[in-house]
Amino acid sequence: MFQHKLSSTLIALCFTMMHAPTATAQSDTLEISVQDARQIALRALDVDEFELARKLAMGLLLADATDSHAYTILMQAHAQLGHPKLAKAAARLAYQYSDGKAESFSAALNAGSLAFHNQKYNAAQFWLRRAANHEPNEQSAKMLAADYAKVRAANPLSFNISVSASPSDNLNNGANLSENLVNGTPQLGYINASSRALSGIVATTDLQLRYRLNQNANSRTDARARVYVNTVSLSSEARALMASDPFSRQLKNSDLGSTYADIGIDHHFALGTAGAVATLSAKLGNTWSGQNKNYTFGQVGFSPSFRLAPKTRLSLGTLLEKRWSDIAPKNDLTRSQVSATLHHRIDNGNHLSFGLSLQDISSNGRNISNQSAVANINYSFAKPVASIKVSTGLSLGYTHYEGFSIFGPVEGGRSDMSVTGNVTMVFTKLDVAGFVPSVQVQTGRKSSNISRFNSNEMSVSLSIQSKF
Repeated sequence: MFQHKLSSTLIALCFTMMHAPTATAQSDTLEISVQDARQIALRALDVDEFELARKLAMGLLLADATDSHAYTILMQAHAQLGHPKLAKAAARLAYQYSDGKAESFSAALNAGSLAFHNQKYNAAQFWLRRAANHEPNEQSAKMLAADYAKVRAANPLSFNISVSASPSDNLNNGANLSENLVNGTPQLGYINASSRALSGIVATTDLQLRYRLNQNANSRTDARARVYVNTVSLSSEARALMASDPFSRQLKNSDLGSTYADIGIDHHFALGTAGAVATLSAKLGNTWSGQNKNYTFGQVGFSPSFRLAPKTRLSLGTLLEKRWSDIAPKNDLTRSQVSATLHHRIDNGNHLSFGLSLQDISSNGRNISNQSAVANINYSFAKPVASIKVSTGLSLGYTHYEGFSIFGPVEGGRSDMSVTGNVTMVFTKLDVAGFVPSVQVQTGRKSSNISRFNSNEMSVSLSIQSKF
């Protein structure tokens, strides 16, 4: 065992604290094992002898400059002595020289705890995500999730980023036939290739930021911002389809991309009834289609939620939005929407929800005004199946355009019906820094009395999400 010499005066003080016999004055040095020195240093921390613990840790590091345990003791001593920068450096070195899952987990957790107590919340979240790479067991994973929730609640700044890539057989929501039919009757012309279903890959990036402006026992106010970018890559089959049609527009990838950006404010507050809360929201934003600005919008909303029973909650929503078109002023529109969703937690922990949304869009632009209704049902399983969390969803929609026109008014207007189903699988064991991959398989069909709007879509989307 490696022996390291420490001053007799220092060791005498250590032994006094441990109620052990002191070293004699005749001895200039006293040899103790690294393990004994480490235990004395830990005891020094317990009895608030932080300077002694610091000196012992420095002695241990003279013996071994890669001693992770010594750096941990040094971190705790510096933190208590009011040296946050030195404590931070020691925490980083404790993690750098840690060995094995349990030791690395503990070192990252300690660094996160230090950052949290110094109110460095972003750094604390960073370290806790590092700890997630070394979870030694399920109990540690649960503890880490609880710690992360505590830090997230304290941090006024939160951000969420999700990225996904999805092969699709209809990335432009195009028609599934080339024949142009209205109420079953052929019309002049045909549906050109660029308006038919085009295959390729859709990639999305969704970044959301939120900053807590104020909070008390009954309310919270947040500033928020969001940027959503959708890019596409047309397949060679889609390009060949358009090239074969002399009357088709030859679309580029950039023509089919889109961008959405907004800034806003949310005010969450408790209602008078127990378990009842509500959110008032307002936001302003812009959208771009392809490389061209599409419209500017302003939106306000009110969303109350009520606890009907211990495991049942009803969420309501109202929304009013005004859009100003950057393409043509006549395409300005007003959108209003009401919605209701019933959430129920089943005894086995599974979650079931039913939702209904009604929407009205009014505009002076031809073919824009419509009324729609969407009903959906979602079911998620609490317990993973072979380490895979599964959720499913089904939605049915109906939209009617009363004044729709194609070379003149369409008798009865335009009516669309849609059905969409999806299955989402989250692979909980494929964890990197608290992020896990998920796969969503979605299929949908839309039928219309105008064949241009009949479409089918099948897509498989791979995305990354946080498990915390």
